[in-house]
Amino acid sequence: MILIRVFFTNRPWEAFGNSWRRILMVSDAVALDDQRKSERYRVGGNAYVLLKQPQYKELGKIIDISQTGVSFLCINEGEWDTAPFEIDIFIGFEQNNAIAEQIVLKSLPLKPIAYCRDTEANGYKTGMMRRCGVAFGALTPAQQARLDLFILRHGFANA
Repeated sequence: MILIRVFFTNRPWEAFGNSWRRILMVSDAVALDDQRKSERYRVGGNAYVLLKQPQYKELGKIIDISQTGVSFLCINEGEWDTAPFEIDIFIGFEQNNAIAEQIVLKSLPLKPIAYCRDTEANGYKTGMMRRCGVAFGALTPAQQARLDLFILRHGFANA
């Protein structure tokens, strides 16, 4: 396990360039591995994950997804279990105040990759949000097909 502290800014004289639109301070990060093997896709709509760890369940908002994993924001002040666990991914679209469409991917096996504090979420300084990254474990052919459909229908390139 490697402990890191990362600070990103949008100052033009820094190496990050103009692509960073806001200051994102990530501190107290735990990075177990960083293997971006697949293209990441932003997800539109109301897309969420439900973490199912042995001691608790937690809801998070999806930031981006790929063939190999997903990152999301969640509220958690405690420690994150680094043991493999499962996750449900679901997305719902509203039309006329009713859910018009819903897709669910159930019980995807995961391995935690990164867990860090995001001090600014949706333009508000909260200090409570955590950005979490997880890698998918061995998916069944049915789970892989559902994941492919999810990305095809709801993913936006260049996440």
